Amino acid sequence: MQHSPEEVAQARQDGFDDMAALVAAKREQPADDFLSALVHARDEDGDRLTEAELIDLATQLLLAGHETTVSLISTGIVLLCRHPEQLAALREDPVLAVGAVEEIMRFDGPADASLLRVALEDVELSGVTIRRGEAVLAFSGAANRDENAFPDAERFDLRRKDAIRLGFGHGIHFCLGAALARLEGEVALRSLVGRLPGLDLAVAPEDVVWRPPLSVRGPESVLVTWRA
Repeated sequence: MQHSPEEVAQARQDGFDDMAALVAAKREQPADDFLSALVHARDEDGDRLTEAELIDLATQLLLAGHETTVSLISTGIVLLCRHPEQLAALREDPVLAVGAVEEIMRFDGPADASLLRVALEDVELSGVTIRRGEAVLAFSGAANRDENAFPDAERFDLRRKDAIRLGFGHGIHFCLGAALARLEGEVALRSLVGRLPGLDLAVAPEDVVWRPPLSVRGPESVLVTWRA
């Protein structure tokens, strides 16, 4: 469904206003939560963020913590149904849900492309010169399929135990909510295979519709069947 520029702009403004109201509520009645800590940092610890920056940051955290995890779980269902031997292994040994989340993030994670990075100086990368001020878009999804790091990288394997995956980022840009996302994914996968015997896709794998490139990677919807 296509939306007009005016509808998009109005949706953004509505989201901004909603988050501004939540920030104001946390300012009046702070609690033991991350948003209250951000408000405190803005108000009491040197005013490091403008009010608009605070609201934008809180909005980004909300979207990043919801949309990506939903996509992780839905992508995982598709991948498991495409690889019935792995689904059977998970059903037999639910502890594999831990490895399943890691392998889903590696094989087809929701954040397979980074945000734009801007070069602070000229740098040569793989024989290509990137000039100062030029933007670069790195695809971590490609690194997660690197045969040098992951032997037989095109194989989806819940028991894989090799190199560090980049689905949650790296270094100072490592995902703030990685621990929560992993836990949510593990609980969801264990619950699905435990409660829905015979879980399978209701459509052919090639008929699953995926979101367009450069958005959060994941299916638009996942239709499934199971035995009563």
